[in-house]
Amino acid sequence: PFTAQAEETVVVTATPPASASAPTEGYSASTSLGATKTDQPLITTAQSVSVVTRQQMADQGANTISQALEYTPGVYSSFGGGATRFDAISLRGYHGGDVDNLFLDGMRLMSDGGSHNVL
Repeated sequence: PFTAQAEETVVVTATPPASASAPTEGYSASTSLGATKTDQPLITTAQSVSVVTRQQMADQGANTISQALEYTPGVYSSFGGGATRFDAISLRGYHGGDVDNLFLDGMRLMSDGGSHNVL
């Protein structure tokens, strides 16, 4: 005759893939929304990408964009404008107005033809 057999309980756990919209722990980010405007791993991005994490900004005490970018390789940032109203950004290897692909919160940054991009 048929007899009942006890089935083993199987527990399945999964870790969701890293997402740029999720908080980053520490200084090392593995994804970025800014590089390609898609949520892709940095390892698959065909360009150099530096991510300044919230933890890094907190540890630096950064209150401005210039302060947040202070330790980013290849980036020079200082105040721009007569009243220091804007942060001006220069990237190594790009001449002034050549840099027109900088975004902040999904919006293209202001740029003039022969100078810096400003926030």
